[in-house]
Amino acid sequence: MKITQEAEKVVDGLCLMDDTLFRVVAQDKGFCEEVLRVILQKEDLEVITVQVQKDLHHIHSHSVVLDVLCKDSHNKNYNIEVQQEDNDDHQRRVRYHAASVDTTMLEKGKKYADLPDLCVVYISSFDIFKKGKTTYHVDRTLRETKDVVDNGLYEVYVNTQIDDSSSTAGLMKVFKSTKPVQDERFQRVCEKLKEYKEGKGRSTMCKLVEDYANKKAKETQEETARRAFAMGLPIESVEQLVKLSTKELKRIAAEVDIA
Repeated sequence: MKITQEAEKVVDGLCLMDDTLFRVVAQDKGFCEEVLRVILQKEDLEVITVQVQKDLHHIHSHSVVLDVLCKDSHNKNYNIEVQQEDNDDHQRRVRYHAASVDTTMLEKGKKYADLPDLCVVYISSFDIFKKGKTTYHVDRTLRETKDVVDNGLYEVYVNTQIDDSSSTAGLMKVFKSTKPVQDERFQRVCEKLKEYKEGKGRSTMCKLVEDYANKKAKETQEETARRAFAMGLPIESVEQLVKLSTKELKRIAAEVDIA
């Protein structure tokens, strides 16, 4: 399959803070393990399983698609999220993600004590708390005594905006780079970035970019068709507006009628 120049340009501009690249690279256990070891300062952390784009579907409420969900050798779970846009309440987003994960981790009949620990690592391109730190750890404390109390949920916020000269800040430099980086402290991360930017994984990234562009284009065509049918236009007229098959248009027309 021939890769278009447009796809090549998009891939050239991607960094690990972009979902498209991050979710592909994060399929590698070694990558996730190194990221967590650096951010959490746990050199012995061992990642056992990795799930990318984990879909937590809720019938009567907002569903969630996790960027990455990992489990370590001690049965502790880690949800790693990357966020470019500062357009929501990020703490409540973390709260909802954690609750969604928890509902899948406790089987019916089990006690709450059996609920595995969960650590949400939220990596953003901006300083969420605006306190000039690269990393923030959120603890639950007793207001009256200032004692830290533990319920098994841990929140760690990291950003690429602030460079406090820590190892995590160094890792964040790699995350926001659109070009391969050499840093001996993060060998696996740098290796996977190079692989998908310049190596054998580049064609995979280009294909994903093109597939995504085609998907968005089709969604736009389908939305145009829905609006046209809602306005009462016949299928013959809608066929002149969009590049969709007659079968697809009949399906959309039926959906509009049902709605």
